[in-house]
Amino acid sequence: MDPLEVHLVRQLETPAAVTFRDDRPAGEITALLRAAHDGGDPERLLAQRLYPALDADGGLVGVVTRGTLAHADPADRTPLGELAAVPVTAHPDETLRALANRMAHHEVTRLLVVGREEDRVEGIISLRDLLTARRIDHHEEHHAERVLTLRSRGAIRMPGTTIAKAKKISV
Repeated sequence: MDPLEVHLVRQLETPAAVTFRDDRPAGEITALLRAAHDGGDPERLLAQRLYPALDADGGLVGVVTRGTLAHADPADRTPLGELAAVPVTAHPDETLRALANRMAHHEVTRLLVVGREEDRVEGIISLRDLLTARRIDHHEEHHAERVLTLRSRGAIRMPGTTIAKAKKISV
C-alpha cells in the first residue's frame, strides 16, 4: 500500500513555531534572523524555512522564506506583508498523496497547514515529512510478523481409510 495514500497531514505536520506580523518591517526580521545565526539561535528562529505572515487577528496574509529574509537589507522598512507570497496550503485531513501532487504542481517543498473552518496556521509540512511517511512504512514492512507455513512430512491416515483416500482428506 502506498504510504502517501494512507497517512494524513495531521499525522506528520510540524507546528509553525515562528510567525511574524505582516506589518512588521522586513529589515527588522532580517536583523533578528542574522542575530540568531550569529548567536547560536537559542530561540530556534532558524529551525523553520517558511514563515507565515499574519494580520493583527492572526489570519494568514502570506508566506516568506528564510532565504528571502536572509538576503534582505536590514534597513528595509517595507512591511513583511508586501514581500509575502501567496501561500500554498494544505489541510490536516488531506492525504500526503494530495500534497505531493500539489508540491510538484507549484514547485515547492513546504506547505502551510491551515484549518478548513478558519484560515489559521496550524503547522508546516515538508517534502521531508513525506519521506518520513515512507520510512515509517518501510520500517513496518521489515519488522512485520512473518507467518511460517509448515508442510506435513507424509500422508495423514485416518482409521479405516486407505492411503489413496488419506491423501484427499483435509484436516
